[in-house]
Amino acid sequence: MKHLHLQIHADRYAELRQALGFKFRERGLVQQFVDFLEAQNCSGPIRTALALEWAVSASPSCGRCGQVRRLTVAWHFLIYLKAFLPDTEIPASGLLTEERRPRPYLYSSEEIVGMQQATRTLWEPGCLKQITFETLIGLLASTGLRIGEIASLRRRHIQIGATSFLEIHGKGRKERNVPIWHRTARTLKTWLETCAPSAESPAFPNARGGPLSRDGVNYILKAAARSAANASPSLSGKRISPHVI
Repeated sequence: MKHLHLQIHADRYAELRQALGFKFRERGLVQQFVDFLEAQNCSGPIRTALALEWAVSASPSCGRCGQVRRLTVAWHFLIYLKAFLPDTEIPASGLLTEERRPRPYLYSSEEIVGMQQATRTLWEPGCLKQITFETLIGLLASTGLRIGEIASLRRRHIQIGATSFLEIHGKGRKERNVPIWHRTARTLKTWLETCAPSAESPAFPNARGGPLSRDGVNYILKAAARSAANASPSLSGKRISPHVI
């Protein structure tokens, strides 16, 4: 397709996009598309099938979202190109659809309680590790916090009173206050008096007194879920992660 002078059109298209104020991060993809078209031996106009073939020729790691993005880049370029090459075909919308996110796993109150009770079979009831994870699972379920946010909690971040809340320092150094139920507040108050006496103590310490790691929490949650699956078989078919409790 070199007779169509696609490289000249691609360069002018890039100049136009930048002149209009676009950052035009897709320039590399446009160049790949042009190289693909020029490598074809057909002498006719650009057909939808060629654009679709190029879009889906990405590496497997690109995934469906990457294929949709490539087709979108080709679509915009072909609209521009059609003004100079009227026989150019524009791909119809909906040729490639993005994969929908999988439906999240929702946990019932019974399943959450079952995981908490499972900690008593994994460790001796009443020991520090058992109480730590029983309390932590309950806090994850009642607040929806990220595991990193809970792992970084200090005693001073937990405010217990008429209105109880957690001072959370999340992603991007953003801060927010998360209210907690009275029942959760009472449980945390008892827990902190035992395991986090000073203001700078981790709210949920590990065996060495430091904050828990994300990998450690993930490991324990999966162990608790496996143990609780005996009483709650529905847990065996669900993905266990702190982000979905």
